Amino acid sequence: RFLQSMANQVATTIDNVQLFEAEARRRQEAELLSQLAASLTHSLELDDLLQQAVNLVAQQLPGVHNVVITLLDKSGEYLRPRVYWHAAPQYVLNPVGSRIPLAETYASQQAIRTRAIVIVENAQAISLDTPHLNNALATGISSALYVPIVIQDKPVGVLHVNVWDQPRKFRADEVAFCQGVAYQVANAHEITRLFAAERRQLHLAQTLQQVGSLLTTHLSLDEVYEQLFHLLQKVVDFDAAAIFLLNETGSINRVASYGNWTETQGPEETLFYSPQFQEIWQHQPFLVISEWQPLPNLQLI
Repeated sequence: RFLQSMANQVATTIDNVQLFEAEARRRQEAELLSQLAASLTHSLELDDLLQQAVNLVAQQLPGVHNVVITLLDKSGEYLRPRVYWHAAPQYVLNPVGSRIPLAETYASQQAIRTRAIVIVENAQAISLDTPHLNNALATGISSALYVPIVIQDKPVGVLHVNVWDQPRKFRADEVAFCQGVAYQVANAHEITRLFAAERRQLHLAQTLQQVGSLLTTHLSLDEVYEQLFHLLQKVVDFDAAAIFLLNETGSINRVASYGNWTETQGPEETLFYSPQFQEIWQHQPFLVISEWQPLPNLQLI
């Protein structure tokens, strides 16, 4: 009876210690996530925020060898590693800047398609046969936790946690922590995107203001054209540009050109005297050509 009583006391003590440790972990994780969220108000450098996120995951999940954040490219067909943490050089799967075909992945594809967390406890048991997956398995990867990064129900990337050598089980609190990190990453991605769009709009507005100010300057007409082309280059990447001034009959009165025109292939010969262009710009306010073709086989969009 004495031994049974002592055993009960020991069991109660162990339960209390485990509960205390779990509560301490939850408080620490909450504080770390709070710090990550606070970083959004102090920095709009996305790579810095993402690097902080992967470092936190590596810090909180003992025994992991590789933590990566990948973002989908514009086509939605490739993942690009953006930031990396690895315990040693041999645990680098795909370097930053490389492209991962989404169709050749297993867990990443599931996470993107279902917008749900994917846990792989034994990666070597996966039967999917693709070049990318085969290369990953050949390195000895054993377990993985992949969390989709979702913005307004649209997946934009994946938080990857990879383990080598021995299979690892991820605790529920570890999964919840990674989910919280992915949520903060999604916020950081969206905030920096909106800020970049706002910055582009501000840049456009400032450039247009500068264009308007040219109307009140005492520069010569040639100097005004030169300034216009320089301002245009701030917002549009181009090799050559031209401005046509027409008289009442629709003929060229003056041409201002800039860039890589030649004497035999100037803006008049290349653009203005083309029948296709003559017909088009009489009916459309602007024209976009997706791919330049030798006249008269222009592909218009």
